[in-house]
Amino acid sequence: MLRRFWRIQNPTYRGAVVGLICALACCLLNDLVVMRGAENWALDNCFVLRGKRYSSAEVVVVGIDEDSLRELKKPLTFISPELGEVVRFLDTEGASAIGIDFFIPADAEDRAYFRPGSDGDADQLGKAIAQSKKVVLPEWQLGDQWLSPLFQWKAKNEIDPAWTDLGFVNLTTDNDTFLRRQQLRAKTADNEAKPQFGLAVFGLAEKKDEAWFTAKSLMLDGREIPTESGRMLINFVGPPGTIKAVPFHSVLKAARGDATALSQSWKGKTVLVGVTAYTYQDRHATAYSNQAAMWAVQYFTSSPKLDRMAGTEIQANIVATLKDRAFLVQPLGKLTTPFALLLIGPLLGIGFARLSLGWGALLTILHHWLWKLICIAAFSWLN
Repeated sequence: MLRRFWRIQNPTYRGAVVGLICALACCLLNDLVVMRGAENWALDNCFVLRGKRYSSAEVVVVGIDEDSLRELKKPLTFISPELGEVVRFLDTEGASAIGIDFFIPADAEDRAYFRPGSDGDADQLGKAIAQSKKVVLPEWQLGDQWLSPLFQWKAKNEIDPAWTDLGFVNLTTDNDTFLRRQQLRAKTADNEAKPQFGLAVFGLAEKKDEAWFTAKSLMLDGREIPTESGRMLINFVGPPGTIKAVPFHSVLKAARGDATALSQSWKGKTVLVGVTAYTYQDRHATAYSNQAAMWAVQYFTSSPKLDRMAGTEIQANIVATLKDRAFLVQPLGKLTTPFALLLIGPLLGIGFARLSLGWGALLTILHHWLWKLICIAAFSWLN
């Protein structure tokens, strides 16, 4: 069989067959972890070179930064009264949904400093949430256990429960520890569905009912939210710091009547409140942290090295992806890669069979870089 094949005199036919065989081999290898890793790094290149994208999501981060910690003048654990003031202010100003990305576990609820009248009076936040009915609280999945926040914070959930009251803040990283995709739903040991924090904030902002959340597939505008094993690819609005951030201490001053503290309008905004201070190290590697992708940009443009992204800003990017319907999908789904390989493989085989060694090397270089530039241009234009 092989002898008969190599006796084919027409280099075009022989090149096409060799190219087709190579394409089939690549299709078989495509699902290997190392190949998926290479695809992820190529995706990182697209994000880095695209930079920012347009977003109409109107998501704002209220960041508990270093200045806010200094002005708080007490341990962060005692922040419940101040959070309550901020929630009341944002609710009054017309925010569509408020996510509290700050966690104090329920097993601390009996501590004296959380009791009424104390420095950390947890009832103050619980009452503000019950009055607003626009707040999502965090919970943690720890193996088979689900850790809830302080009982005092959950007063609304005890009286008038809704699926948007709580959302898990666990982030789902890829094998290389970079965060590109996020699981949107999880199941408890009792088979109860739990929403991801960003999904719950989005559902609250857009008034999605429980039937929408518990459906077999999450649908938006008649189309299924694209996921891979339940994980949605995050279409980041831009590098760290792109999502508008307002210091917590400025919002607190405005809540206490200081008209000069803010010029920000909150009407219709989706607001996420969380710790952005570097000292708390809630920072995660995203596509923009991939220095292999950033090297060329920094070398040719003198751009500063990008930092890791704050967890609250990642949650904001999840909300923005959902609100913008800015889902990243392959044109032909899982058939996209096989189709491209089976189309380009034979064409390259024909080219190599008919060209000299020097021209073949040039074709290899041109194919690699032109294909990469086409992909990056298409990603930037369409996303």
